[in-house]
Amino acid sequence: MDLRTKLLAAAAAVLGAAALVLIVNWALKQPDERDKKNLVRVDIGDLSNGHFRIVDTDALRFFIIHTEDRFQVIAAPMTDGAVPMPGPHWWRPAMYCREFGLDAENGSITAAARFRCRDSEHAEHLKRWQWNLSGAHIPNADNPTFDDLYRVKIERSGDEIVLLGLETD
Repeated sequence: MDLRTKLLAAAAAVLGAAALVLIVNWALKQPDERDKKNLVRVDIGDLSNGHFRIVDTDALRFFIIHTEDRFQVIAAPMTDGAVPMPGPHWWRPAMYCREFGLDAENGSITAAARFRCRDSEHAEHLKRWQWNLSGAHIPNADNPTFDDLYRVKIERSGDEIVLLGLETD
């Protein structure tokens, strides 16, 4: 290889690395105020302690949970109005659940509440798909570990929360 070819290859490698750094930096940045206008906003002014609210979008079902005087948001993926049950990953579903939700008695939740599918036609399989209130899968002797539900970054301002994105930690 002559010197000119080596220099062109080195320049292409440097440009490629710089482009990769810029793309990663852009992907990891926090949304600015202009971007935040398009994010999902939820009024939580009337969401009392021990209760939750569901907000559906085309791609995710969000559970806004108010416990112990704090708010957390857990999300499940959605496809055509149903939640895919992971097998063992969300991107490889074993079935689709139309009635996916959080246990509640008279609209109230406790620390023992579970996320689960309630479709009657799949009752024999439903014990395997359960998640705790924090969104962590609860394995048992009859099932392997499945993906956890998604935790969502939020920003609270008074009686409103803004859903910023999925947590990656």
